[in-house]
Amino acid sequence: GVLHAEGQNRVAAIEAFAKAVELGNANSVDSLAELLRDDKKHEEAIRIWRAALAAYPAHEDRLRWWRGLSNSLRAMASWSEALVATKVAVKEFPYDAQLHVERGYAIYYGSNDPASAVSQFKRASKLDENMATAYAAMGEISVAEANYSSAINYFSLAIERDSSNR
Repeated sequence: GVLHAEGQNRVAAIEAFAKAVELGNANSVDSLAELLRDDKKHEEAIRIWRAALAAYPAHEDRLRWWRGLSNSLRAMASWSEALVATKVAVKEFPYDAQLHVERGYAIYYGSNDPASAVSQFKRASKLDENMATAYAAMGEISVAEANYSSAINYFSLAIERDSSNR
């Protein structure tokens, strides 16, 4: 589809979605921001998601916008911004496992609090016991904290849940 467009088609798609968003078409926000994010234009994608979240307080795509925003903030290592954004996102969507994973990363890298970060990852794994990324994140933190036996355990749990993900 559009997200896989290349060259001039991709540029045209970005321009078309940008115009649609400018004209108030909230349904084009995700497509535009994802194209920008995939092109490593995280700052532009962040701007789009933030504007949409501010402009459309009751839109059905808000959860996807929060996920996209927090993912791009993580990609840019904008930890202080990610701490704030994920706090608000988790408050709005407390039962979304992916947002808890994003919050955990923001906590760990933004405030160097491994226990609180792991708490968020565990909350995510309780909300969705098949979420391999929650277990992988706990494994990453365990490695960073030199707790290798826990890392092996968490990585094993992640692999059980998604053996195709390296």
